[in-house]
Amino acid sequence: MGLDAMIFFRSKTEDPKLENELGAGFAIKAIDEYNSEEIPGATHEVDCGCSRYYGEGYERGRWALLGAVLMELHASEDVEKVWYGSDSSTPLEITPEGVNEISLHYMTHGERPYRRE
Repeated sequence: MGLDAMIFFRSKTEDPKLENELGAGFAIKAIDEYNSEEIPGATHEVDCGCSRYYGEGYERGRWALLGAVLMELHASEDVEKVWYGSDSSTPLEITPEGVNEISLHYMTHGERPYRRE
């Protein structure tokens, strides 16, 4: 059990081109009807497999993998907007600066806050 990571994005194209392939366990698919209502403007979602969410106050997921996916999306000329969050609430827009903030948090704290609980 735990919070699963969710990533959505808006693409200018039906088949967005990325600089590199996403890591194992991650796949791009067209957004489903339910999520398109939850995240207006999103056209695609990233199937994160069973990746747990990582963020300040919930240091459980594999941020190095999640952050890499978010960086690939932001590096694509086809991608206009990216959302990141967990399955417990509506994901919020995440900018490159937001990815950097979580990355700095990860490099400072890793998953240690979770292991201390």
